[in-house]
Amino acid sequence: MSNDNKSVGLVSVTETEEQELARLRQENAALKAQKSIGHGCKITEKGGMSVYGLGRFPITLYATQWEAFFERLDTIKQFFGENKHLMSVKAKGVVEGNVKIA
Repeated sequence: MSNDNKSVGLVSVTETEEQELARLRQENAALKAQKSIGHGCKITEKGGMSVYGLGRFPITLYATQWEAFFERLDTIKQFFGENKHLMSVKAKGVVEGNVKIA
């Protein structure tokens, strides 16, 4: 065994493996940082628009669905106002799954 190997428990780890592990940790941290941003919109590969930051998963609709939603927005807002007292409320900052709800 050469001097550039380090013994970790019963496993011998080479410098190359340590570098790979460090790279993967950095990549993982970068991905977590991207997830935590979590707000905004994106056009998907299939042509839908996804809205992020409202819950654990994005809301994705196609153009005609968004148009129908916007046309009904006043009705939706009115219904929401009339029935809000019947709805559950999630506090800001509550963690759902692995995503923090803002």
